[in-house]
Amino acid sequence: MCLLLETIKTVEHKLINLEYHQQRVNRSIRDLFNKNARINLNEKIKVPGHLGKGLFKCRVIYNLEIKKVEFLPYKQPDITTLKLVTCNDLDYYYKFENRQAITELFKLKGRCDDILILKNDLITDTSFCNIIFSDGNNWITPSEPLLKGTQREYMLEKGMVSEANIKVSDIYNFNSFKLINAMIDFETSQTLPVTNIFR
Repeated sequence: MCLLLETIKTVEHKLINLEYHQQRVNRSIRDLFNKNARINLNEKIKVPGHLGKGLFKCRVIYNLEIKKVEFLPYKQPDITTLKLVTCNDLDYYYKFENRQAITELFKLKGRCDDILILKNDLITDTSFCNIIFSDGNNWITPSEPLLKGTQREYMLEKGMVSEANIKVSDIYNFNSFKLINAMIDFETSQTLPVTNIFR
């Protein structure tokens, strides 16, 4: 049975955006295992009292039950340049622990810090982040990401971003971009020029 992964931001002993992680866990179990089994993350995950102050990454590995929970210190990576790579058969709709296909694509980054994956001529995600673009007035995120990240879902629900199909030719209609994921929110993400995306 395949293993899935949730990465939950933990700040000052508090699990951030837990309801969005819970929704994804419920959906993944239902869709992949055809089960109504429920893992209550709030009950199952106990933040250790000895965990220091600051920012930690809570990794939860599960299928029909939680297999492992670990808390790791987190430092935001410095990602400033992206290399466009194409993979039309990549499927990461569910957050699997096995990321081998993405790891192989990452090897194509060249001198850039990360990759930006094209699928069927549309912008999707980087190797571990959703991307949002700004035209100076609005923030737009690809409507067909590889993975619907929890921070992305939060921002969509709050009206902070909107969705659109984004082709390579559309990138330079924007002036900047940010990378977001469960650990990197809008405020902590760098705003970078679209000229930092390379073919």
